[in-house]
Amino acid sequence: MGGKHVAKFARALAFGLLLVAPATMASATDLSYTYSFGDPTKIATDIDNLFTLDGFDSSLGDLQQVVISFDYTVHASGTLTNNNTGSLNGIKVSQESDATLSFSGAYTGYGSNPDDDGAPLDVVTQRVNYSTIASGATATFNPTDGTGSGSITLTSPTALASFLTNSLNGEFSTDTFTNYSFNGGNLASDLSTTIAGHVKVTYTYEAAPTSAVPEPASWALMLGGFGALGATMRRRKRAPFVA
Repeated sequence: MGGKHVAKFARALAFGLLLVAPATMASATDLSYTYSFGDPTKIATDIDNLFTLDGFDSSLGDLQQVVISFDYTVHASGTLTNNNTGSLNGIKVSQESDATLSFSGAYTGYGSNPDDDGAPLDVVTQRVNYSTIASGATATFNPTDGTGSGSITLTSPTALASFLTNSLNGEFSTDTFTNYSFNGGNLASDLSTTIAGHVKVTYTYEAAPTSAVPEPASWALMLGGFGALGATMRRRKRAPFVA
């Protein structure tokens, strides 16, 4: 086989290998974990939910961002009884729930209380106003369910580095308190709340490039090129020598 033929064969082989094993470009991928807390069937003025968050496995690729989102629902119900000798007027009852989310060893936390670190979470407020409750009468406290939600996105290298571990301890807690406003007297209350919700953590990362599995069409194209090259070489070999 002549030098020119060898060079052509090498070029054909290199082109065929490129067709057979193309590299797959890196792409952004999401990996999410969701944690539930509270119980909508059990009465709880406050909750303090501890959970273990799976850290990000750096062998999967390069971590680009972490999105932490949450939602929770507060259901309140109960009664208000006027034990005064006369009517009570202009009664306003409000129930507020605030929340705090934190991770040990990671970005400190997020809270609805100004004393908490990080971005604020929603404060759930439920209000009911009563114009008058007669003496000895009982009024129902049954406001619309309150919902809180929010999210925060972390992209700084320092914040992301704290999630490159096997696991982190997480805590989601809520505090609920009730405010009353009326024109004086004896107002007895019997109120209860139930709280439930979720925390979701999403890792967005760039996966490492991988080699794609060759498709049948790529194999056929390469083999066809080799066959054509071989046929050309055979024809040249059989050509008569002219002096």
